[in-house]
Amino acid sequence: MGANQLLIKKAGLYTSIQDLGRIGFMNKGVARSGAMDTQSASLANWLVGNDANTALLETTFQGLTVQFQDSRMIAIAGGDLGAHLNNRPVTLWESVQVREGDVLAFDKKVSGFRAYLAISGGIKQSKIMGSRSTHSMIDLGIEKIKDGSILELYSTNSQVERSSSEFHRPIYTKHFTARLLPGPEFESFPREYMDQLTTQQLTISPDSNRMGYRLIGDFDSKDLPQGILSSGVILGTIQVTPSGQPIILMNDGPTTGGYARVGNVITPDLNYIAQLAPGDSLRFTWVNFDQADRILKNYRDRQSEAISVG
Repeated sequence: MGANQLLIKKAGLYTSIQDLGRIGFMNKGVARSGAMDTQSASLANWLVGNDANTALLETTFQGLTVQFQDSRMIAIAGGDLGAHLNNRPVTLWESVQVREGDVLAFDKKVSGFRAYLAISGGIKQSKIMGSRSTHSMIDLGIEKIKDGSILELYSTNSQVERSSSEFHRPIYTKHFTARLLPGPEFESFPREYMDQLTTQQLTISPDSNRMGYRLIGDFDSKDLPQGILSSGVILGTIQVTPSGQPIILMNDGPTTGGYARVGNVITPDLNYIAQLAPGDSLRFTWVNFDQADRILKNYRDRQSEAISVG
């Protein structure tokens, strides 16, 4: 091993190479993939002077341990997974200098569920369909992260030192209220089901992953729409199974499906859902399209402000 390389000593629960995802291939059955929490991934890259779409590591829960082979700037954003550099706590949301031989370990989840490790220069991975992102269910040829993996890094002399202001750092809790837009089959659902969807606290199922978040609650399956033609679905679509269980489709989810689509989570809220762990709770509230447009504009303005004021 030598310069421009990164050793994965321990891969952790689930760690993968991600950027902001591949666009324009859903008609070929290939989902977007990409970082589940795009606001954290983009900010992590900005903190080390990378382009927002530079490949980085997304790690889940705990366990990832890496060793650096040269001097770099790194930044960790997203969930607090107890990162330690040479056994000393690492501050999130700011750039940190590492040197040859330094070991970074994510020891214990404190808050959130996914963290993003950006490294100055970025991970050297060929683009497949316009992206360096791993798809958890399809082998697209992207490097799989496992114990002992050696990742190639782009050479860089960047020594950018940046910090994100407290105002622009997301706060992750074990509960979140997500805002929904009506889905294509919205009008086909009985009033009783719609009330159940928005008046109870739902629990993230242990079966949840990068494909979808299954939600546990008390649902009546009577008079639910059944047997729709297989139709297009997107990131954030909420499908409802015949039993009444809602499933939020996430980054590696399917591109078509035969379950009724009751709604769609608005884009900004998907970042926070990605930081919920199994056992955490979620509520839903409806918004209209004008409200969703304003929320999205405010979200984008805030993201632009975060990388302009630091």
